[in-house]
Amino acid sequence: MSSRQPKKRQRKGLGKLQFYCQMCEKQCIDQNGMANHIASASHAAKMKKFSSNAAAYLSDFSARFRRGFVDLLKRRPTGGLAVQIYDDYIRDKDHVHMNATKWTTLSNFVKDLAEEGVVTVEEGERGLHICFIDRSKLVESSAKKVEREQDEAADRASETHLAKQIKDAKAVGTVMDRRLQAAASISTTVKKKKKKKMSVVVGSCESVATPVVDDPHVDDLPVSAMARLKRMMEDKEHREREAAERKASAASWLREGLFVRVVSSKVKSASANQSMKNLKAVVTRVDLVSKTADVRADDDIAKDVPERRLETIVPKAGKRVRILVNDTVSKPRFGTVEEVLPSAVRVRPDDDGTLVELAFERVCRFQSSRS
Repeated sequence: MSSRQPKKRQRKGLGKLQFYCQMCEKQCIDQNGMANHIASASHAAKMKKFSSNAAAYLSDFSARFRRGFVDLLKRRPTGGLAVQIYDDYIRDKDHVHMNATKWTTLSNFVKDLAEEGVVTVEEGERGLHICFIDRSKLVESSAKKVEREQDEAADRASETHLAKQIKDAKAVGTVMDRRLQAAASISTTVKKKKKKKMSVVVGSCESVATPVVDDPHVDDLPVSAMARLKRMMEDKEHREREAAERKASAASWLREGLFVRVVSSKVKSASANQSMKNLKAVVTRVDLVSKTADVRADDDIAKDVPERRLETIVPKAGKRVRILVNDTVSKPRFGTVEEVLPSAVRVRPDDDGTLVELAFERVCRFQSSRS
């Protein structure tokens, strides 16, 4: 290889930190090169900008350093030593150097991340072991736990109600048996009295009329028992339908009237057979069993689109959304977006008003008269 190569190609690995200018993002080879750079007009102009608003530049460098470090940590599900992760981070020659941030040491930086709830820290013999805390998974598991508890409570209530129905049915059956026995006894008594008192008067051809039996049990026959049993069975079927609907809704986030974005080129319009990827569409029909939906974007219509080829649309703060946690077709939940975070959204539901943090796929813009 020729020795007459550009200096950038001759350099390998990282340069010395003391010869790096963060404002100009320039790595100098040695002290002489650093001195020449400091004396340059471009460096003087940038340092003038820095001195006019040093706090803003420091905050920007700190945010970029934090974002790059945390993004690298997210790729390690089990975490790792803070020093090792920092070594991986600085392998990028264009990384933001720590001496340009508000943190003086790596330990102080890790301590701030732990106080913010971004990482967990364990101190060992080899140093600080850190692990990223995935808030979206925590929110998801919390929502699943709440949903499971609600299902269990609904099942217990259903079992209690069913046991009461069985008990009431047995009681109704006992009353019916008694009433039927009373009715049969009254009927036999009436027949005997009728046979005894019915007589034909010779010559006048007059007969004695059947006496009216004034017995309170005759009016007390089981007229409403079957109607009551019918209502009980209808109530049971209604609860079973609600439970099935709740389980189907929990398995899929698709709902009619949602605004979604098509994320697959395999979704094509039925009329023009053209890809609808990246188009915003409205869900017009949903099949919760197969997790498919029909969507419409202006004149383009696609049928039986799988859920995995669509994604929710999250509006900006202050807009209305439909909350897809503990939400069913018959009992929809709505709320207002308070803040949109990098990986989640904070929403205030209409039903309880408590601010909750949900993953993007758990909220969606919906079609309404105000949309």
